[in-house]
Amino acid sequence: PRGGGAVPPPLALCHFCLICLGDVARYRAAWTASGERARGAAVLKDARAAYGMAAALMPWSGRAQNSLAVTAALAKDDLEAAYRYFRALAAARPFPARENLLALLDRSSRAELEEGGSGGQRRRAELSFLRLHGALYTRIGLERLEVLTSTCLAELRLLLEAPPAGSALSSSASLRLCCVAIFQVHFHSAP
Repeated sequence: PRGGGAVPPPLALCHFCLICLGDVARYRAAWTASGERARGAAVLKDARAAYGMAAALMPWSGRAQNSLAVTAALAKDDLEAAYRYFRALAAARPFPARENLLALLDRSSRAELEEGGSGGQRRRAELSFLRLHGALYTRIGLERLEVLTSTCLAELRLLLEAPPAGSALSSSASLRLCCVAIFQVHFHSAP
């Protein structure tokens, strides 16, 4: 039932239950005391597992992708969160994640400006990439597009030239960068 077809009720119910289980685990993680960070991370891992099963069960639905994005944002993994928000928006049955994505892109842009040269090469490259794609997605600040693009490309080039044992880009991060870029092309070419 990709897109327009009816979803069999048992499948929809299982998907809904997995989302609810993930939500409960995510709320438990939020209520975990700061002294119990390891427990909070484990509970967040449980939430990601439930959301991941929901996404595998109904890959055409953007709801589980949005939930995975929320957990990534909580874990301060901005690239993963952006990737998941874009997937939620691009799904055959999209989830209205635009506001969440805009908040993430804004926070990433501010973080890049605040952190400046600190944070490690991978963090700088990811923030530069997200700032560029934030400008493309919102169409705000396009007068600086050339500067944002050259900065992003320079940061990515430095990251790709880093020794493998250093802060090099992982294959999953490379995939996420490519998927976000492809979404931008699709988003801006849609009628």
